[in-house]
Amino acid sequence: MDFMGSILVILSAFGFSTVGIFGKFAYQAGMSRNQMLFYRFLFALPVLALILWLARALPRDPKTFGKAVLLGMVGIGIEASLYF
Repeated sequence: MDFMGSILVILSAFGFSTVGIFGKFAYQAGMSRNQMLFYRFLFALPVLALILWLARALPRDPKTFGKAVLLGMVGIGIEASLYF
């Protein structure tokens, strides 16, 4: 059986469930929303890049890669900033 999907869903749920907690701690420490998002994405980028590289799932087509980066910067960036 392939449990990788289940493990990724559990990790995603854990990550999203702790965002609010760490957000409150960061606000108490005097960080702004933009600072929190910067550090969140700064630490997530190498982890996700490593996972994609190990899974050999990096987009090979530059156009597809550009769309993925744009979606991450605009789509996820807006969603995350509205969350905080």
